[in-house]
Amino acid sequence: MLGISAPEIPQPGKPGECYGAPSTSLLRQVLPAGTQVTLVSDPTQHDVDTYGRWLRYVEAGGRDIGRAQIRSGAAAARDSSDPVSRHAVHVQIEDQARERGAGMWTACR
Repeated sequence: MLGISAPEIPQPGKPGECYGAPSTSLLRQVLPAGTQVTLVSDPTQHDVDTYGRWLRYVEAGGRDIGRAQIRSGAAAARDSSDPVSRHAVHVQIEDQARERGAGMWTACR
């Protein structure tokens, strides 16, 4: 998802990161299999990254799913030299999640 950074789950040969499994579970609750989503591009970003992945915001039912993940403490605002247009809002929501100790902000100290 464009503009967020979520903890990684274990992959072959790589350990997972703190809060990777809960982050994945929360995403599956918000977006159960078969949920219809809208992919939204950001005019400040390329269409794909260096790995060929589409760079899109994900929305479902008018809800920004990346923003919901940040709010729950299951993701952070992605920090990059080329910030997305929603970056300022993402940072504000992340700050609020940190202050509340939501999700990984308490679990991964």
